Amino acid sequence: MTTFSERYRGRPVLVTGSSRGIGAAVAELLHEAGASVIGCARVARSNMPFPEYSTDVRDAASVASLATHVRKAHGALDLVVHCAGVLGPRRPLANVDVDTFREVLDINVVGSFLVSTSMYPLLMLGASPLLVLMSSSVGRRGRATWGPYAVSKHGVEGLSTTLADEWQHDQIGVWCVNPGGTATPMRAEAMPDEDPTTLPTAREVGAALLKECGDFDLRKSGLSWDIRDVMAD
Repeated sequence: MTTFSERYRGRPVLVTGSSRGIGAAVAELLHEAGASVIGCARVARSNMPFPEYSTDVRDAASVASLATHVRKAHGALDLVVHCAGVLGPRRPLANVDVDTFREVLDINVVGSFLVSTSMYPLLMLGASPLLVLMSSSVGRRGRATWGPYAVSKHGVEGLSTTLADEWQHDQIGVWCVNPGGTATPMRAEAMPDEDPTTLPTAREVGAALLKECGDFDLRKSGLSWDIRDVMAD
């Protein structure tokens, strides 16, 4: 088994949503492992040990600019972990206005599409490249009051399986991963009465995800899986 430290040491990787939550944990773990990390966030930070770019994932020009930065810095990508996303309102869909609904789908679905397709030429040049998109249990089966978020994650699931099928001849892997309940700001927003100490930390979830990435091969492409399952092993 190859560890993610062995696989990605010195290799170019991109993490979106790298300013907080699981994205921040994944970026930090990859940097600590010696990977050449590029991060992006809606509001980039300047004090990071790796470059982090201000990127609005729902805006094609902004994502194209990010791709240009990656190309100039590295010329290729071995791994993209797309964590950027938004929760949106926790209420029934009948009580969600159309502008809010569109905004959540723009960020979560269109954003995933733009990041995936913009980084595709760079992944084609990578070594055993892998794209990881973030899903949710409500992206497999909708749940009342999870509204636009649940619908958007269904879209991400469909995007991932379509890309996996289209990219198999390019030997680019695609995963759709459900992190499960994690002690992050988004989870606190979704479940304000939940005790965060009962949940795994973002770093624990990020480490479990990267452990699987380290052992990735193309036979596993197209899978939609739960991080909690591998944490239990």
